[in-house]
Amino acid sequence: MRLSAALICALCLLAARAWAEPPSGSYVIPIAPGLVFPSGAAPETCEVTSEGTVCFSTNVATDATGAVTGGGAITIDGTVTADIALTLDGRVSGTTDKPKVKLGFLAAGTAMQGMTALDVRGKGKVKCALAAPGADALSCRGKLKLCAFLGNQKVDCAKMPLEAQLAIERTLFEINLNLVTGLNGGLTGTANVDVGGPAIASYAAKGKYKASADTANAVLKGTSGSAKTKIVLKKVVFEAGSASSGQVVFKLAGQKGKVELPAIVPLARPTCQPAGSFCDVNPDSASLFTSPDNPPPPSNGDTLLFGILGAPRLGL
Repeated sequence: MRLSAALICALCLLAARAWAEPPSGSYVIPIAPGLVFPSGAAPETCEVTSEGTVCFSTNVATDATGAVTGGGAITIDGTVTADIALTLDGRVSGTTDKPKVKLGFLAAGTAMQGMTALDVRGKGKVKCALAAPGADALSCRGKLKLCAFLGNQKVDCAKMPLEAQLAIERTLFEINLNLVTGLNGGLTGTANVDVGGPAIASYAAKGKYKASADTANAVLKGTSGSAKTKIVLKKVVFEAGSASSGQVVFKLAGQKGKVELPAIVPLARPTCQPAGSFCDVNPDSASLFTSPDNPPPPSNGDTLLFGILGAPRLGL
């Protein structure tokens, strides 16, 4: 039996169309290198000023919204000695490649000027950024204003520059989706993001699946309590419970990021060759035609047909 080249190409097209599967069910998309979370204790940094040597240390944590809280300490060793505790409050911004943090702080402690004990109160702020790509801490610079009190009477105030380190962790996260594709390709569903534990944000998903390209675009908008976060999926291929060959753009935990998903190597798909070329729909069929007694391969005049017919009986 002979098949025309037109029929073979029609079969090829049908096979290619059947390959595409609309997203339906659960999918998990791991995102690396992930989010930047200021976390933990950073090494003490010191600077020599006109007031003496000022040392600053921090110990912070960051929640799912990018809010940074924690404490710190300032010590001053000069004409005045002081031990001051800090209450820190701030927020992460910038991108995952270039994270930034702004921290404000309130200060309270004690100081000694000669034999006189003083109460110290003050405030300040610092701006933090990566000193170099891949660094494990943010470098912070800012200003500090401290006032000394004897009882309820203000004795003196001083301003000084301040340098500090803010420890950070880079944390992978996963986007968990549950999707349904309608008859017209409309894509709907829900999603959440987790960072190695409970979900930190929830979303409503809406988009479009394009069968001819086997890709989907979708926007994930934060639901109640997650209104300041958003994720966009661009030309993503959903397959085998995950996703590939697309782009994920997100704003999460105060940071913006963009990740290109790695392509999943697909299985060989049937392809239609132009007239006059070799149409091999089964690459392994060549091994069936090694005997000199085999008949010549069938042809419709301009296309050799291999892999669609059974193996000929070998002559003995």
